[in-house]
Amino acid sequence: MKKIFTLLLSTITAITFAQKSKNIVLTKGQEIEVTTTSASQSELSMGMTMNNNAATTSKLVVVDEDQESYTLTSTLTKMKVSMEGMGQNAEFDSEKPEDKDSEIGKSMSDKLNKAITYQLNKVTGKLTAVKGKESDDNSGAMMGMGMGSDASSGTGDAFLIISADKNIGDSWSETVSSNGLTTKKNYKILSIQNDIANVELKGTINGTTEQEMQGNSIKMKTDAKLDGKITSNIKTGLVYMIKMDADINGTVEAMGQEMPVTSKTSTTTLFNQ
Repeated sequence: MKKIFTLLLSTITAITFAQKSKNIVLTKGQEIEVTTTSASQSELSMGMTMNNNAATTSKLVVVDEDQESYTLTSTLTKMKVSMEGMGQNAEFDSEKPEDKDSEIGKSMSDKLNKAITYQLNKVTGKLTAVKGKESDDNSGAMMGMGMGSDASSGTGDAFLIISADKNIGDSWSETVSSNGLTTKKNYKILSIQNDIANVELKGTINGTTEQEMQGNSIKMKTDAKLDGKITSNIKTGLVYMIKMDADINGTVEAMGQEMPVTSKTSTTTLFNQ
């Protein structure tokens, strides 16, 4: 009787664990093409405006796996951007050889066709850049839910773990801090059909970042609201599409001057598997 009770308890525990846990399911050698398009309209001080458009393609490859995680590489292969504002226009197309010597081309030379290596936890979905690998300096900017400035890669958005006990109408939230920005995301399941979930995402991004540009230090304070939709496979954790709108309020500080900035950005990312 005791053996039967022990066996029954073990079986119930195993079933319960299976219902509660959810792994990301990938295969070694699997490739995912990530295409992102974004458009933003920004208003600066003194009535100045800026319009930015970007289209990028990245390749995500599963290069290895162990019991706990997958090893992935993400490579930005194509980029096309255009910027208009303050009386100036600038364009860059990575497929045009003549554009490589432009100002934008030079700034992108260390990002294009450079593989960034990540470890992806199978159970938690946490993505971590592998230290000591190529382009580590760019990894942080590539891992967040973009506001339009992160058109270079969708690596961090390619996976969404939905707990097996979640149903239509259920919600959950998470908070992530990276590179001076704190992102709060609130998810809600709108529908599930044939293992495909449509999920609402609302959230905020707040914080201050600092970077060097043409020898000058630029500090950016960000207060953004996110409103988006995600289509994801609940069996594998793989995302198929993200559409995201962001309303951004902030300031840009450079050379001792501070300029208020408001921006509206729309971004669509597709994951072709």
